[in-house]
Amino acid sequence: MKTFKCVLLLASLSAAAFASSERIVTVSATGYGANEHLATEDALISAVGQFKGVDVDHEQIRLMMQQKTNGNVETQHSLSGGTSLKTRGGVKGYEIADITCDQRCTATLDVYFAEYNSPGPASEKRRKIVVSPFSGINSSDLTDGLQAALVSSRRFAVLDRQHNDEYEQEKALLLSSDASQKEQIRIGQVMGLDYLIVGEYKENAQAPEGGEYALSLTGERLGEIPSGIVKYSVILLATRQVMKQGALSVYASEGLEQTGKKISEQIIDAIYPLRIISTSLNEVTINVGSGFIEAGQTYSAFQRGEKLIDPYHGESLGYKELLVGTVEVVETKPKYSIARVLEGDWRRMKGGILRLARSQFVDDGLGATPGSVEVGSSGGIILPGSRAN
Repeated sequence: MKTFKCVLLLASLSAAAFASSERIVTVSATGYGANEHLATEDALISAVGQFKGVDVDHEQIRLMMQQKTNGNVETQHSLSGGTSLKTRGGVKGYEIADITCDQRCTATLDVYFAEYNSPGPASEKRRKIVVSPFSGINSSDLTDGLQAALVSSRRFAVLDRQHNDEYEQEKALLLSSDASQKEQIRIGQVMGLDYLIVGEYKENAQAPEGGEYALSLTGERLGEIPSGIVKYSVILLATRQVMKQGALSVYASEGLEQTGKKISEQIIDAIYPLRIISTSLNEVTINVGSGFIEAGQTYSAFQRGEKLIDPYHGESLGYKELLVGTVEVVETKPKYSIARVLEGDWRRMKGGILRLARSQFVDDGLGATPGSVEVGSSGGIILPGSRAN
């Protein structure tokens, strides 16, 4: 029996390999073959299967690479080049920890893979959400306004599903001979979604131009007629359960983009209501910044009270919300905002939940109104059929 101890590097594992754009992951694997080369190749295939999450049938691969001639099994070395294609793009190098050969060879490898580190804050803890384009004429502004507000809220990882052509072009470039293998580690990082937002916008054909109606004799303006109505649903992808639905009237004076922001406020209020993260003398700090919240908006502050249980299903209904005061936003920062206390004791507000004052919270009756919710460990609300991260 022969035993080999050696080290083989396919690529330099210098400090440059640990740049911010990538990190090195080590996978240990064992392979078998008629000789040292095939055993090493088999171990590499096994490591790729482990790293990529692919179930590789080693025996089938070995049979494909062997043929019988005059009763003797010979290896088709011409097929071994296929392994290099399977392992390209992610393998930085490998070390042969041990090779032993008797009737066949066994190789144990430590294989090093380059894994791409996405820039910016980690999004693993955020729930993934996609805004599907709303149906209806002139609804693109509505979709854009909703998506922009959700991004500004920093509560979700908002995924793009609209620019597929541009994505495919860039992907083809990275996979072409013009790009180095180091660049190819960006491929295969697309995230799956948790929630899907769908909706439709219907215009009001009877609404007058400008949306306002007036007395025909005097011209006195009496009010504004909705120029349309938008309905939306939030769907939990895994089960296709409708987690929330609502409807909003659209007014010409506000525009579709502003209506999209109102929808985001309803969704955030149901899943990730605003929280007070710190307090000082008659002042509170809110965990959301500009783009979602505006100076001058007034919020009711609630403290978490008794936990409520549904007597029929034993399901948690969240906690009673105890009103402790009212605050008004006075300053917005990119990631947080400052509000002054209008009513109540600021000392009781830290960690509290904020909800838009009822005069500012527009809901046409189809969506859930603010009520008792359960706050998860990461700050999100535990919805029925969903788990907080």
